[in-house]
Amino acid sequence: MVGLAALGTAIFWIDFQLKRRRGHRPLSQSKPSRANSKLTPKKELGMEALDLELVDSANKENERIGKDNAIETQRAR
Repeated sequence: MVGLAALGTAIFWIDFQLKRRRGHRPLSQSKPSRANSKLTPKKELGMEALDLELVDSANKENERIGKDNAIETQRAR
């Protein structure tokens, strides 16, 4: 047990000394740039990402269904 504790302490001390020699390194330096990353997909923002023709067709369909429902409601009275 004492040997394992001594080994753990030695590993910790060596790691501590190596980090101290390197100096402080901000996390932002170790991260790759997101703008140049191949893993980050290019996404359009805002209204450019919408298919406006699909939205228009859905709105027209909803209006048509609403008119049909209004006519059937009037007939039922």
